[in-house]
Amino acid sequence: MKRPLAVLVLSLLSTACSSDGSGRRAPPTSTGVDESFLDESAEPCTDFYQYACGSWIAQHDPGAGYVDERFVNGDQRNDIYFDDLLGGKASAADDLANAIAFHEACMSLRGGDDSDFGTPNALVSEIGKAETMADLVTVVAHLHQAGISALFGAASGIDRGNPASHIVQLYSSGWSLPTPDRYAPLTDQYESHITALAALYDGVKLDPAVVFAVESQIAGASLSVAMSRDETATYNPTSVTDLETRVSSFDWAGYLALRGFTGVSSVDVTEPQYFDALEALFESQSIDHLKQYLVWRVLETTADGASLATIHEEANFHDYIVDGQTEPQPDWYVCLAATRAYYGTSMAHAFVQEFVSDDTVDTATRFVTRIRAALAADLGDLSWLDDDSRAVALAKLDALIQKIGYPDGWMGRPEPVVSPSGSFLQDYMGARHDRIEDAVQQFSTPVDRNEWTATPDTTNAFYDPLRNSITIPVAILEDPFFSRDWASSSNYGVLGQVIGHELTHGFDDQGRLFDGTGKLGKYWSDSADAEFQQRESCLVDQFNAYEPAPGLHVDGNATLGENIADLGGLKLAHLALQKVAEDRSPSLKFDREQAFFVAYAQSWCAAESPEALASQLATDVHSPARYRVNGVLQNLPEFASAFQCSRGAKMAPKNRCSVW
Repeated sequence: MKRPLAVLVLSLLSTACSSDGSGRRAPPTSTGVDESFLDESAEPCTDFYQYACGSWIAQHDPGAGYVDERFVNGDQRNDIYFDDLLGGKASAADDLANAIAFHEACMSLRGGDDSDFGTPNALVSEIGKAETMADLVTVVAHLHQAGISALFGAASGIDRGNPASHIVQLYSSGWSLPTPDRYAPLTDQYESHITALAALYDGVKLDPAVVFAVESQIAGASLSVAMSRDETATYNPTSVTDLETRVSSFDWAGYLALRGFTGVSSVDVTEPQYFDALEALFESQSIDHLKQYLVWRVLETTADGASLATIHEEANFHDYIVDGQTEPQPDWYVCLAATRAYYGTSMAHAFVQEFVSDDTVDTATRFVTRIRAALAADLGDLSWLDDDSRAVALAKLDALIQKIGYPDGWMGRPEPVVSPSGSFLQDYMGARHDRIEDAVQQFSTPVDRNEWTATPDTTNAFYDPLRNSITIPVAILEDPFFSRDWASSSNYGVLGQVIGHELTHGFDDQGRLFDGTGKLGKYWSDSADAEFQQRESCLVDQFNAYEPAPGLHVDGNATLGENIADLGGLKLAHLALQKVAEDRSPSLKFDREQAFFVAYAQSWCAAESPEALASQLATDVHSPARYRVNGVLQNLPEFASAFQCSRGAKMAPKNRCSVW
């Protein structure tokens, strides 16, 4: 799952539940298969996605720059509850006082009742006083502590070579367009944006050409989406001494000390070529040019909290010009998302208390057990895995940690305290600073493999290779993913596939490189490695051939892990369904086998604007919805059998891909 595409659904779908006025959500009514979604003019053996979702797509206009997708129905329903909760329309616990105050400050700002340039002015003043490269090292450290991304990023992460410990990871950061190739076509518009935004901050003078040149130079050195997925190439433990030789213009030891990373002798340089480019930047650009770029990063980061005018300028460029949107994101949604980002634990606690019953979690646990057993059986039967590689894979599966529903304890880390007399920008920047400093404090502590890294009100699911854990938040255990009232074919076609998808991630092109403890290495035999690579290349070629829009192709390498997980997850869910004695279908139109595949396809129904589709193809590791359905189902002979597709039909090709 792990869908990162930052798009907002502007209208709540008819299938999403609404509030009844008390903050509670109305009960779901679907069965997991909805015949009103069907386009019966489409041939299921030619384009099953269109057949399963065509009428739904025709009824949903996402708006320019957006995508409307059924996958987020649960989040939409929950958003209504949280908006009521923060707005005082639903009962709130005492520990939500800070969240409510934060949200109120955000809404006040967007209503034009607040503004604050104090934080950016102070940071700009500090930058202005820098005269040497040594001064800039101190400035960059302070900016990073304040949550301003600039030049590079540095954070505490799990050490892939020793997953019981943390390591400081250095990575590319400090540029704001979606991909490096967007800079050249948007040169004039970006420089105009720099001029317009700077004019809203008193006393700030920037040369837009200078800022653009610096930012585009470092952006161009970053890895592509596909290359950034290479776990081996992006793991580069490097001594601080060697790093200072490689990038000699920057005092790395001094920077790390200022950030609070004490006792650091080595760091993980995730993109070595990027840091080579940084050295070239430091050598080629003057101190003044670097300072102008740093000032720009302050303005960009604080613009959404400084004033209504800066918010509008940011939207004018990033939302309208870059993303092609014609309607802004609603204020209530923006403020809700910001509040959940920093007060997610307390809000999730309220959600669980209000809506969750233990029997739902127990039911989901049984599902995970069945899908996990299907994977164990599959690993045991695969002829292309030799016995030693099979033993490693089974041991990893046996060591997997399950996090289902919600965490046992709710203490967690302290959430930010809102100042009664402060502005939203102060609250926002304070929350960012607290989050960053908390991560620094984690650096010297052992890794907790049982820690929840997603709040349970998240309608999604996750696999973490460094912890070898699967997380199934309680929010996904409801319509449109699951219901205790649905037929098994619907539940396995949707929730079963989600669980299978996450389990398969443990053995996709990235996951297979980690053992049961989360350590990166080579654990399979050469013959198993070669066979896996041949099988994954089949999927790469298949998805590379898809052209969702003229001249725009799916990147088979960038989406490989998700495509493997989609295919493997649905196979596992289907295998598990065969163990269920129940034979009923949720629809009179389909038998149980057919309903399983329809439920799967309809969980991915999406209406995509051209702009959002282009953005997804450039930045997302997931394939567009049409290919998550058709690209998977055409590789399953069980699908062709269920819908009696003739061999050679588009959905039943003569040559199929199979990994797991």
